[in-house]
Amino acid sequence: MIENGSIFIEITPFVVKVFEYDDGKVKQLQGTAIPFRQDFDKTNGVSTENEIKLINFLEKIHEQHPIVPIKAFARSFFDQVPEEEKERFIDAVFAQTGIEMEIMSQDMEQDYIIKALTLNFAGKALVVDVSADSTKLIVIDNKQAIETRIVDNLGIGTVITKHPEINNDISGIGLGEIVSEVNQLLPELENKVSSAIYLGSALYYMQIANYPLRPNEIFNDPMHPSMTTYQEFVLKNDEIISQIPLSELEALSPSNKKWMRAARAKNAIAQAIFSKYQIQIIIPSNVSVIDGIIRTELSE
Repeated sequence: MIENGSIFIEITPFVVKVFEYDDGKVKQLQGTAIPFRQDFDKTNGVSTENEIKLINFLEKIHEQHPIVPIKAFARSFFDQVPEEEKERFIDAVFAQTGIEMEIMSQDMEQDYIIKALTLNFAGKALVVDVSADSTKLIVIDNKQAIETRIVDNLGIGTVITKHPEINNDISGIGLGEIVSEVNQLLPELENKVSSAIYLGSALYYMQIANYPLRPNEIFNDPMHPSMTTYQEFVLKNDEIISQIPLSELEALSPSNKKWMRAARAKNAIAQAIFSKYQIQIIIPSNVSVIDGIIRTELSE
């Protein structure tokens, strides 16, 4: 049983998000951008600077919520280091904040995501999860994963590192060039699908960036109210890359401007995926692993 007011924290390679569970609902309370990928080392883990930033932020959360349970979950990006470094990192966080942190494996991440997505959906779709330095493609059918492909060295950070000009105020590289590069890195899928569920706060982003969204006609789920077509997605992406200044995009998310610096690269990768696999309908999702973790705990 989960206590009302419980706090769940998701630690991603770019952003730390804070969620509250209350009366059966999950809502995001706040977040902060921490560039964990910067100066990350597969032997020594995150940089000292970023570890301090995380601990300071978690201390603040603990002060704001002193009497309710708080749990933190780090994405599988942090699972790349040796066991002794993971233990040191977990122990350091707990010693200085009193918050228990769990580092998820890729399999755990996938299980939590599928549990969250399939609460009201039993159909067939491609789940697209673009992270810092890898991209996960999961074909789900009847509430199960029937095919999974993980594309290492293809993520938001890898695109930005190779093409930093994408984050000029007006992108210094065309969308077509990035889509073409990404397309060559994508594997073949055995299962054909026509719809995709696009993760990573895609619904929030597409709403504030004014993508043409319409009611979801594929399945009825309050967590997934909208959909768009591939053609509409491409047209809006091209506008954002070639016409809308980055400063204008950042103004759409004033509390977390740095988050917008990942948007162009992330959506270029997504466009290549939708093109490669001939996706016709895109369902943007704000579902996170936290939704799956909460659903799992409620079922126990």
